[in-house]
Amino acid sequence: MDGSTAKVTLTGCAYSGYNRSYSGSLSVFSKEGYSKFSLQALDVSSGKAGTYNITATMRR
Repeated sequence: MDGSTAKVTLTGCAYSGYNRSYSGSLSVFSKEGYSKFSLQALDVSSGKAGTYNITATMRR
């Protein structure tokens, strides 16, 4: 497995709650023929803690 970290900022989303900075990882499993992409963001600005997650599995 090979892996990398990622930092992504989304803007212009139809749901404005998704407009924020995310951090996560991309892991590549070459022998198995797939990769996994995962991003997370934490929101504490509204007085309530909340998380946003984006995940994907890509296969060839």
